[in-house]
Amino acid sequence: MKTQCINHRSLSDDIALRSRRGASSASWTHTPRVRLATTGKSMSKILNAAVTSQAKAEWRSSPRAARIDRIDENMSSKAYCKLAERLPRRSASLLIQLRTEHVPLQTYLHRIKRADSPICEQCGIMPETVHRYLRECPAYEEQRKRLDGNAGEAVTQLRTLLNAPRMMKHLFRYVHNTRRFHATYGDLTLCSQAAKATSQAHTHHGG
Repeated sequence: MKTQCINHRSLSDDIALRSRRGASSASWTHTPRVRLATTGKSMSKILNAAVTSQAKAEWRSSPRAARIDRIDENMSSKAYCKLAERLPRRSASLLIQLRTEHVPLQTYLHRIKRADSPICEQCGIMPETVHRYLRECPAYEEQRKRLDGNAGEAVTQLRTLLNAPRMMKHLFRYVHNTRRFHATYGDLTLCSQAAKATSQAHTHHGG
């Protein structure tokens, strides 16, 4: 979709350039059947709106839309973008994986043929989905008790746990304490990552 957006922007830039140079429609390879906007800027707005509308329509018709809607109906909203921007890179990466269920848990690994079974290797009972990992797997009962005690009843809903800014420190503390993604991401507690980033910034500044 990014490539598609870039192509439309290139088209609108070309139209704007022709407009500034006074090029006539007769010099175009194909004569548009619709009335063109008088300025490149307004044409750019029209094209960008069309691309956005098409992208939303394609997303709503995709099989992933229903799954994502359980967590956030506005996946590409400005609110979500701001949430991700405030997180350290490794946390933002894992958050989007958890939200899309494209995360290295057994169910997804089995789906992409990287695991022989979708069953959780920790409990050996049920398929290891995002919901199972966060809310049900008995292997993480102690970590979950601490999560619920610190975050409150609202944490029982994935829509809240994976979407509310106030839940991020609790979510990543839980993930860190389970050590389920430690080999890939290391320390995921937000406080530790923030402290490390600050230390690195001071070292760089001092150097």
